[in-house]
Amino acid sequence: MSPATRHHILIALSILLLVVGGMIYLLCRSETILLNRLVQAIGLEPCLEVPRAYMHERFPYAVWVYSLPAGLWAASYIIMAHTFSEGMTARSRLAYAAVIPLLGALSELLQRCGVLPGAFDLLDILCYITPYLLYLIIFKYF
Repeated sequence: MSPATRHHILIALSILLLVVGGMIYLLCRSETILLNRLVQAIGLEPCLEVPRAYMHERFPYAVWVYSLPAGLWAASYIIMAHTFSEGMTARSRLAYAAVIPLLGALSELLQRCGVLPGAFDLLDILCYITPYLLYLIIFKYF
């Protein structure tokens, strides 16, 4: 596979993970979150009523709704950071890929301390960090 093809596949995968995480948010989370308010503002909320009802029936598990999007977004960022840091040193690539997973985990810890609003969830931390740990393994061996 040519480097350009691999580059395009990684970008497409990154976008797919971002979209899937966003769709979980739109279809399963509270209508008061920022992403859903944006959809309301542009008048697309009626389009989500049927898929939202379907998702609520089929995926009642909190991990799918509340934690998985964070992991998908972290993975999306890691793939994008890896793709666009090609040619940099291994240390730089690993550092760039770590930004969002570390910020996500830090935001959860700051929620625990009451510094940031929100509900602390250890599973969210695991969902932020797991894609980075997988990236480290893949980066080292491949």
